[in-house]
Amino acid sequence: MSPALLRSLKILQMPVAELRRVLLEEIRSNPMLELVDEGVSSSFTAYGYATSSGDYDLDSIEAERTLEEHILAQIADVDGKDKSILLFLLGRMDENGFVVESDELLASELGVTAADVTRVRDLLRSLDPEGLGSKGIKECLLGQIKGSDVRLTVLVSRHFEDLLRHRYSKIERAMAIDHVVLRSLIARLRMLNFRPAKTFSEPRPIAVVPDIILKKVYGEWQIDLNDKYLPKIKMSDSYKTMLICKNQLGKADRKFFSQNSMGAKILMNALNRRGDLLMKIARLLLDTQLEFFEGSGQLKPFRLKDLASTISVHQSTASRAIKEKYLQSPRGLFCLKHFFSKKLGGPGNELSTSALRDLIRDIIANEEKSRPLSDVEVCNMLHAKGIALTRRSVTKYRNAMKILPAQHRKFL
Repeated sequence: MSPALLRSLKILQMPVAELRRVLLEEIRSNPMLELVDEGVSSSFTAYGYATSSGDYDLDSIEAERTLEEHILAQIADVDGKDKSILLFLLGRMDENGFVVESDELLASELGVTAADVTRVRDLLRSLDPEGLGSKGIKECLLGQIKGSDVRLTVLVSRHFEDLLRHRYSKIERAMAIDHVVLRSLIARLRMLNFRPAKTFSEPRPIAVVPDIILKKVYGEWQIDLNDKYLPKIKMSDSYKTMLICKNQLGKADRKFFSQNSMGAKILMNALNRRGDLLMKIARLLLDTQLEFFEGSGQLKPFRLKDLASTISVHQSTASRAIKEKYLQSPRGLFCLKHFFSKKLGGPGNELSTSALRDLIRDIIANEEKSRPLSDVEVCNMLHAKGIALTRRSVTKYRNAMKILPAQHRKFL
């Protein structure tokens, strides 16, 4: 594979956020490239395509405060001893925000009394977010309830294990309540924080920046490549002049300029090819899935193989072109892979994988809550609609959508 083709495929595969980083590095390392002066106009047609006016500033993300900083900001008046114990507890917390060791064990390690640890642990649990420093989920929830709801306190303190195992009938008998009351209690319980350190322990989600923006302007569909935050580059005019006079340069200088000139040309051609392919894909998706974008229909089955054949590229190239790319539309933000799936269902009732999942989700959403549908029953309902699908496939799609099985959906 030639260096030019290899470079082209790498550029093609990059989503816009990654491409931005690569282009900035190229500008720093290749003297044949320079930034386009954008002071003349606020609009710029990069590589022949209109840029979007959407705001996707990749440099405006502020650093988040750590959990320790968040806690310390709330305890300005705590004395030195208690502050030391509190910092020790912060260091012993697991990813959920719990400190599972007993107060006695922690006290022996610190050289303080168990009462000291208990006092500081109670302080920590009362701070924001509530529940930090608890020995587990049960204690964390009870600390948030604080006895304000007697039934909810009983549910958690006496029947938490049964609740985790979905033994709803047993709980109803023990608490002398019906399923309506239990469902209400569970709904209130779900409003509590089960993992108080989650906000701080989980990695910050990476902002998804769409490569393609599809919008309707005065009744007409418009496709834009989202190049707004890509650095606009061009071949350096001064170095191009030097290349014209390269015969006057030494051998080493001629080689340096020739290599960088070739690299710049390959990069520019790769960017043009990437733009061409993304525009072709966007136009094809708009033509193929127009009813979906208009909001009047579901996604139609469309294979990656069909895409490659239509735009006259190898299937592996088509796969690179849609990898980790997103499309912004009036119906929402979608990964490009979302639009490609095989045909499922019987003749005349072909559905895309996405449409089939939506149908299964809708069937389950409309079931009788006191008698959830089994996968076999969902399968039979699909058959009644002329969609041939096995029970095993229904189970696979239900699990993929993180929907609980029937026996666990009751009263939830």
